[in-house]
Amino acid sequence: MENILIINQYSSTPKTGYAGRSFYLASELAKKHECALISSNYNHLLKNSFKQETKTEENLGFPFKIIALKVLKITNSRSIKRILNWILFSIKLVFLSKKSIGFIPTKIIYSSPSLISYLGAYFLARKFECKLYFEVRDIWPLTIKSFNSKYEKSFLIKPMEIVEKFAYETCNGLISNLSSLPDYVEKITNKKPPFLFLPNGISKSEEMNSISDSHRSNEARDVLSKINNLKNSGKIVVCYCGGLSQANAMELFVNSAFSTKDDLSIFWLIIGDGPEKEKLKDLSRSFNLKNLDFYPSVRKKEVLNIYKSVDILFLANNFLDLYKYGISPMKLPEYLISGTPIIHVTNSKSLLDELKCWSVVSIFDKNAVSNEVYKISNMDKAELKRNSEIAIRSARKFLSYENLANELDEFLSSY
Repeated sequence: MENILIINQYSSTPKTGYAGRSFYLASELAKKHECALISSNYNHLLKNSFKQETKTEENLGFPFKIIALKVLKITNSRSIKRILNWILFSIKLVFLSKKSIGFIPTKIIYSSPSLISYLGAYFLARKFECKLYFEVRDIWPLTIKSFNSKYEKSFLIKPMEIVEKFAYETCNGLISNLSSLPDYVEKITNKKPPFLFLPNGISKSEEMNSISDSHRSNEARDVLSKINNLKNSGKIVVCYCGGLSQANAMELFVNSAFSTKDDLSIFWLIIGDGPEKEKLKDLSRSFNLKNLDFYPSVRKKEVLNIYKSVDILFLANNFLDLYKYGISPMKLPEYLISGTPIIHVTNSKSLLDELKCWSVVSIFDKNAVSNEVYKISNMDKAELKRNSEIAIRSARKFLSYENLANELDEFLSSY
């Protein structure tokens, strides 16, 4: 049995925010090992500015400790406090003890994208004389530079690049949801550390979540009522449900709605919030679109009901060189488990290609998207059922966090 410490400054729980990858991997690893998850008590991703507390989390019947390190309160990702918190979090990692953790770790997994705190994890690993693994979920600072060239000369980029190279050179192994990350690491260091490709997954608790109408939020009720009304009137509903940031390439969704504006049988829905929402609304108004509507975000435990109720789900990324190293959208496993048809617009490898189900669009073009909408809407029931069964079966087999944690466990045992 190992003593495994997962460090993710931005991790959270179902109560405080998004119970994502680190939370579910920790809960599954706790079935076989001593496990603890270290996060910050404040970060900009927490819902309602929740403060996270140190506690023992009971999930799937296996307890693991969550340690929330105290940092500056932050609600805005662009606050200077975010940078200060990287440094503060890193320093506090160094001073963790057997007493504060609950055990002496034999394996430490440090999860990106924040890079500066890797230094704290490195010195912590040295103190406990244990192995350190670097989990890369987003390639920083390459992602920052790819989305906005003005940041290439930022005072933060050079220190990040130094820490990034140091991390690749000093870790005992790399873990990532980006399938071709070793190609990037080799460019940086001329080395290829031991590597595990570990895509984003889905938990059984998320899949089994079913909210009765009486317990639904007003936001979810409004959305589901809209969808039911549209479908009852014979319309095909194309939907995106999630965050609205630059990375989601949602202007393509609006442009695709514009390409079908004269077809009364197709309706487009955007459900979510984010920094790009007002820009997208302005673009829709400039096109005078009557076939597109916006709704606020809904609770995570309600999104699967929405996915299952629409006809087609949409997912896209901007076509950047960055994505040649791989892409693993957090939303894709949830889309797959719903069984609803998916259109994935990407210049990277798509899991849909490997699974041989639904539609991958490899050009960033509104007409290509609308053509796929028509293609799916004209599929016969047998073909729809076949694709749906493949998607659900594959998600359960390859993307459950139980299976992903087993793969991670084997990797940690080997390197």
